[in-house]
Amino acid sequence: AGMRDKALERINLGFRINRYLAVGFRPLLPFMLKNERLRAIGFARNSPVWKSWSIDTCRDAAHAMARSRGYTAALNGLLNRVADCTLRIPATIPLAIVFGDTDTVLPPRTSQSRRYVPAHGRWIEWERCGHGIQLDYPDRVVELVNEVTSMSRG
Repeated sequence: AGMRDKALERINLGFRINRYLAVGFRPLLPFMLKNERLRAIGFARNSPVWKSWSIDTCRDAAHAMARSRGYTAALNGLLNRVADCTLRIPATIPLAIVFGDTDTVLPPRTSQSRRYVPAHGRWIEWERCGHGIQLDYPDRVVELVNEVTSMSRG
């Protein structure tokens, strides 16, 4: 429990800092995000491939963080509760659960547990991928969604 608590504290601190920056500097974001060092402050901790993200993607993420007042509360709820609802997903529904190996929001060592994956579910861990898998590897996400949804059609 101690390791998990420390991980939660670190995650929450990182998100609070990012939110304060996004809110406080919102009018300046279009200028700040053009500078790679300033972008690194908000994104380097969250993804190993953040440099490949477009400035528009970074801007959208920063604006979403600034507007999402309940984000920290939702994150706390998610991290402090075990999401075992996946165990109730019927075997007739294809399921793929994807994590990034460098995810700092749901770190592999403290937040990811295969015991909550039904027998028919696929557990996938992508290398060099953070929490925002759709940002890190959009093409792979589309391929996976197409693959999983085609399985449901038989």
